[in-house]
Amino acid sequence: IILLHQVKFLYPKYQRELEEILLDEARQYVIKQCSSCLNNWTKIAPYRLSNDENVTSISDAGVRVLSIAYSTDPDDVSYGVILSSEGQVMDFIRLPNLMLRENYSADNRIKKEKDFEAIRKCIKERVPDVICIGKINVNYKCRISFSIRI
Repeated sequence: IILLHQVKFLYPKYQRELEEILLDEARQYVIKQCSSCLNNWTKIAPYRLSNDENVTSISDAGVRVLSIAYSTDPDDVSYGVILSSEGQVMDFIRLPNLMLRENYSADNRIKKEKDFEAIRKCIKERVPDVICIGKINVNYKCRISFSIRI
């Protein structure tokens, strides 16, 4: 009778409890790992210049940031702006053809190259310490960052 009671009632109950406990622990572990990963992706820290680069720019204007914001819609105009360490706009550039498809026509390729040349010129003139690209997806970010490499 005791063996029958164990097999029929206790073991299935223990099995269900064990499955619930293991499933709950697995969920908690996945949530903890995901939150840790998201935390690492979104960590924010102040930018610090190294002492050997752009020593004159530290005393002149502090940290300068070039920020490029764009939309995936080709009809929207993209902009680049250079900000001082106080958040003041030092300079801006309008990039109307940044998101044109370059393989569509030779005219689009020329217009797009002019926008990238304007970005390169702005980088050479203002020498930003940080370049920030506001991206909607990784593909566009890679295209823009590859195109503005000097």
